[in-house]
Amino acid sequence: MRATLVIILALALSNEVRADQLMYLNAIQAKAATEYLQKQKEAIIWCACCDNDPKVKITISRVDYFQVEGDFYFVILRGNTPEGKYVEERLDLAYVHVNVGGKAQCLAKVLKINCDPCTAPFKWGV
Repeated sequence: MRATLVIILALALSNEVRADQLMYLNAIQAKAATEYLQKQKEAIIWCACCDNDPKVKITISRVDYFQVEGDFYFVILRGNTPEGKYVEERLDLAYVHVNVGGKAQCLAKVLKINCDPCTAPFKWGV
């Protein structure tokens, strides 16, 4: 009975937490993602696997990467939503989508980094 409760609780909580697939990167991945995003005007941040996580289009103003500890890095995107709200987001590359020929493509997939973005490419926009 106790094991069943633990399993049920774990399953219930798993829907509330965004799974971090590609938040912590090696230096090569962080640099590649930063350089790619610096050439983009916009990005869509969306965890398709997460319940009630809306797509958020961000007009990019700045992208940097920083060393966290050891050999791990993360990428930070700064910009504004269409409503003018300032956003500073530590990125998980599995949930960042960029415009490739009118389709929103997962940035990690564009950079040939293995992940599961939980969605197929979709029409650019929100």
